[in-house]
Amino acid sequence: MSERIQKQPNSYYCLVCGVRNDAGLRVAFYDVTSADGQPETLAKFTGSETEHAAMINELIGMIRRRLEIFISLPLDTLDRMALEARLDEIGKQLRA
Repeated sequence: MSERIQKQPNSYYCLVCGVRNDAGLRVAFYDVTSADGQPETLAKFTGSETEHAAMINELIGMIRRRLEIFISLPLDTLDRMALEARLDEIGKQLRA
């Protein structure tokens, strides 16, 4: 099973993907279609070791916040639909 990968174009001065922005993160984005046909966007960060550490710490913090919120849910009193709604709400709040 193979994937199709297509790189998205970078802009010059975007803070995230800008290739000419000295303060930019220089993230490359790729559109991927997996063997099951599901589209997905992947990002590749190519910063310094210090920048990588900062991104990893931010990611760990985000995962920790999501786990803390999930653990605090009253799972024994929520039916499946209510649980799905709460999980969607958590995802939207943390992405904002």
